[in-house]
Amino acid sequence: MEFKIACLQTSPKPDFDSAIVEALQLARLADAETKMLFLTEYCSGIKVDGRKFLAPAAEPHENPMLLALQAHAKENKVWIMAGSVAVPGSAGRIKNAGFVINSKGELVSRYDKIHLFDIQLSGDEVYRESDSVEAGDQLILVDSPLGLIGHTICYDLRFPQMYRDLCQAGAEI
Repeated sequence: MEFKIACLQTSPKPDFDSAIVEALQLARLADAETKMLFLTEYCSGIKVDGRKFLAPAAEPHENPMLLALQAHAKENKVWIMAGSVAVPGSAGRIKNAGFVINSKGELVSRYDKIHLFDIQLSGDEVYRESDSVEAGDQLILVDSPLGLIGHTICYDLRFPQMYRDLCQAGAEI
């Protein structure tokens, strides 16, 4: 099967409003034949304060970025994979959650990132997503017009067993 997708490379923004403006500007550039838009991790905003990841968080049903993307998907009859947005977790933490929105504007999938970005680049430069983010624990498959998608987020790519497991579960993409 042949199809068009568009990857929207947004830059880190500190808040929902500026992130939405950039994402929708890029989404409007997609060709009318595009079947699915893909956005980046933390497309709804993020900033790093020292070792802590700070992202604006809201429940999915009231998350400004998801609501804006749902409206765009419905209006333009396109599927959207919101790389990830922050949603409230437990104990004051957030979850780094990816969502898929169908062409009717409905949320059809949620994946909570399993592999968190904890890295020490040097003696002074350390990033620990796990300090503020609660990890997910379930593999997710999404049935879409493009095929069965193994739903993952960015850093997960460094863990090949996850993709093997998704393929064995039926993932085509």
